Amino acid sequence: MKNRRKNCLRLCLGLLQEYIASINSDMVYSILDTLFQSVQLYTELSLSMREYSQRLLNFVYDNVPVTTIQTLIRCILNEDTTASGRPLTKGHHFLTLLHSMLTRLLLRCTPSQLESLLINSLTQEKVDLLIHLTEAVAGPQRDLDGLIPMLTSSESSLLFRTLVLSHWDTLVTFRPSDDLWLSVLTNIVHVKCHPGYLSQFQPVVNWYFLMLESPIRGLHDKLHYVKLVSSFLHNTLSTSEHTSSGDDTETRLLVTMETLLLSCDRTEEGKCNTVLLYTELQRGVAKCLNWGLLKLLAQFVCNNDNPRLDFASCVPPLLSSLGPAHFPSLLSRLYSLLEFNAQPLPAAHARCTLLDAVFMSCMRECYQRSALVEFYTENKMADILNNLERDVEGEAEIVEQLLVTKLVTVRVMEGLLQVSKTDLAESLESRRKTVMKFIYNRILKSNLEFTQSDYCSYLNRQLHSAAYVVTCVWISNTGADVDLYTLLFKEDIKEEKFIFKHFLHLDKEYKFPIEFNEAPREKKLLTGIRRQGPVGTEQEQYQSIGSHINYFLNDVLLVLLRWNTTALPQPDTAQDLLCYLFGLVHHANDAIVKYNLELIRNLLSVWKPILDPTRLPHSAILSLVTSLNPDILYTGLKLSEILLVEQLPPYNATTERNYLKCIIELWKTKAKDSKGICAWLTRESKGNTSKIPSGGSKLNNVLAVVTGGLLISFSEGKLQDDHQIGEFVRRKFESMVKSGAQNLVSSLYFVSRLYPVILDNFLNDIISSYSKVSGKPKEYCLNMVECVYKRNNKKDMWNTLRQMGVMDILEHK
Repeated sequence: MKNRRKNCLRLCLGLLQEYIASINSDMVYSILDTLFQSVQLYTELSLSMREYSQRLLNFVYDNVPVTTIQTLIRCILNEDTTASGRPLTKGHHFLTLLHSMLTRLLLRCTPSQLESLLINSLTQEKVDLLIHLTEAVAGPQRDLDGLIPMLTSSESSLLFRTLVLSHWDTLVTFRPSDDLWLSVLTNIVHVKCHPGYLSQFQPVVNWYFLMLESPIRGLHDKLHYVKLVSSFLHNTLSTSEHTSSGDDTETRLLVTMETLLLSCDRTEEGKCNTVLLYTELQRGVAKCLNWGLLKLLAQFVCNNDNPRLDFASCVPPLLSSLGPAHFPSLLSRLYSLLEFNAQPLPAAHARCTLLDAVFMSCMRECYQRSALVEFYTENKMADILNNLERDVEGEAEIVEQLLVTKLVTVRVMEGLLQVSKTDLAESLESRRKTVMKFIYNRILKSNLEFTQSDYCSYLNRQLHSAAYVVTCVWISNTGADVDLYTLLFKEDIKEEKFIFKHFLHLDKEYKFPIEFNEAPREKKLLTGIRRQGPVGTEQEQYQSIGSHINYFLNDVLLVLLRWNTTALPQPDTAQDLLCYLFGLVHHANDAIVKYNLELIRNLLSVWKPILDPTRLPHSAILSLVTSLNPDILYTGLKLSEILLVEQLPPYNATTERNYLKCIIELWKTKAKDSKGICAWLTRESKGNTSKIPSGGSKLNNVLAVVTGGLLISFSEGKLQDDHQIGEFVRRKFESMVKSGAQNLVSSLYFVSRLYPVILDNFLNDIISSYSKVSGKPKEYCLNMVECVYKRNNKKDMWNTLRQMGVMDILEHK
């Protein structure tokens, strides 16, 4: 039965092109009924069913009247259950597989017909189809599959106004999930042709303020709604046409935005949230071109000490949206915030920040876009000259404001002075020359000092610096005579009139340190290559790298060492890598072993702050120091020495007992065998005793160094001395005093490298052994004597050296 249905469907699909023309509207419902049941029964034929359904709906779209389409949509939306016995599954399949074709059918209806069809008696299927409709028409992926007809902006506006915005309360109440309707509303932003469109729909406005002012929602949640701010604010920079109701909404919205900005605390997280919110509002002001929002951003950046707030980043997109014709108007509005009679008048430091961060960034961008001259009108130039002629006197606060006014005026002239003389009207050029002569004679050459406050003195220096800069620009752009440049360097050395006296704080010491290789401000993140498959042991995850520290692994480790000031790995990753490296450190070549040990020494030194001493690869060290191979034993002892030098234990609570037992056994064999540990190891491994491996002395020496490190741990209480290693070593050295000076001196010297306290008990033995040894041990004796006297601050070292016979040796040299 199942195969017969499949064959029947395939046959219908192949013959559809021949008989589709003969299908009339009365046959649609019976065909749809068969189609619904087939989709439910044969999900594996979904691709064929999709093609079949599309052809069928194409026929419906081309041949069936609108009234029949409405009946068909109602059937699909489960309002008519005669077409199928399982209506819910039927609707789900059509919305999932064929929503593009259904959207095409819906667009044959008028907005009022769609309103009756989709909005009345809302169901889940209607809401889903409405979302598909809005996303297909207004979303970023319009004309999906080439099936949906493109709508004009006016048609889209009418569709959204009728179906969504006019029924906003109903839709939000039916689907409480705000994120869904937020996406619908965001799609409108892509379609709407002018800012402030949403402010005319009061239900949407009320919902928007409810979301922004909700005390339950955090700032991260509210950021989603801030993205829509441009749709509620009108364009007031290039046009002033907007309704009074829009003014009320705008005022309330700006107050809400200011409250959100001020609600961020001073913590690091709060500063990050402020930057995110400020950046989102910058995008909004470039879309809606609203003066109120721009003014809010400008004033907020002046009163906030967060260095990551960058107003200049929003200037290029703002000017691109505004157009050159409105640049002078924008500059005039920003300049009004800086004027002395501005209401309210910002603090002096806020006006300086507003000048540098806001006004000058806009002015420079306008100059690059060749739309600046219109800003300098006759009235503006007269106002500039009046500000320069103001007398600066009064209390400190008034003097600060007057100095800032003069500073603003001088800096504003910077834009006009960069315009060529040929591009200016004669009257404007005359005004420019008058102003510049005033700046040069009354400011640059002025010796007035303002001692009302330190900030007044600072502003006076800033004013002289700005006057010097604009004078340089003026002479460079307009002066044809080279002699004019001497005006910039007029100094009277005899009367101690120097240019720099007005620019620099003479009581302050200026230092200019040179910084090389400055690290980046933000640390880079290191990412590791993760293994793709499961592993059985810890070692298997590194098998692809190799069994030795090869060139690739060496290069990776060198990069990690070089980047230690930039970033450190995670502690768990560092522990795993060290476990792996400790298993690869040994090699048959002594030079490679030495290099590997040095590499691990550097890694431990750099990573020490992030390492957990209890999680180091102590089991790997224990396996090395218990080996019968002298070379492997030497590698294990050197690793122990490296850890002890870095004040890290070569054992943990599990391996401590066996590790100390091994060290004591090595000392016992060292005392038993005159040929050292290597000979004993050769016998234990049943090797040829006639060929004793070389390097016995280096094994003895590194054993002594490790013992010194263990004695330090014992003295500091970090070692559970069940084996009484301190007492054991003391007895060994006392026996060495009787057995031979050479072995005593060498062992004492290498133990004292990490534990110099031991020399205090054997100073006389060291002095008496000096004449009995030769070669390196003599040097060891002198070094140990010097160590004792320096550590104990003894003064009679000269007599000791004479007693040892050092002076006799020097006399016979």
